Amino acid sequence: MLETRDDVDQLTEAAVARARRILTEADALRDRRGTANQRRFARLLKDPAAVSVTMSLTDEVMRIPDAVRASRALRRAARNATPRGLGWRDALGLRFIALVSPLLPKFVMRIVEWQVRSASTGIILPAEERPLAAHLRKRTKDHARLNVNVLGEAVLGDGEATHRLKSVIDMVRRPDVTYASVKISAVVSQLNTIDHDGSVDAIAERLRELYR
Repeated sequence: MLETRDDVDQLTEAAVARARRILTEADALRDRRGTANQRRFARLLKDPAAVSVTMSLTDEVMRIPDAVRASRALRRAARNATPRGLGWRDALGLRFIALVSPLLPKFVMRIVEWQVRSASTGIILPAEERPLAAHLRKRTKDHARLNVNVLGEAVLGDGEATHRLKSVIDMVRRPDVTYASVKISAVVSQLNTIDHDGSVDAIAERLRELYR
């Protein structure tokens, strides 16, 4: 039986009203830190240069184990730091520590790591057993179900892909996790669009293991 246009309109209005109510309730529960983070990320996402700087910090600077090399990458990223997307405090702070980084690379990299971790608190959760379990218990009490996405280093080879797949499987097996997201590129390495059949076979092999 096909729904009438009036039925669809009523369903749409009800969905919009529910979404508006959820957003209103979420805003009421957000603390001062959460409000500040919301404004910071809204400002950042409107500025492509700020997004580029942030990606450089998280995907490049923080993944380089050598402090001297990491500080060089930091200085390259800091050249594009502007108050428009990062705000005056973060933009000037990033430029300042970039100037200091040749003299104190290890100290500067500790500051960068601390700042990035601080900014991502509440967005990126710790994967260690005790803090993760505590957070999941808290969200369960709030009647909230989380979509868990296992993060980690870039997947460049079969070793990294196997390690990430194991991490995903361990997460799925947890009784307190009800929903997990998996990107194919995170559990299968070196996919090649030219080798379509070979890529499909590699993907199917990993997904079979996951679904089983």
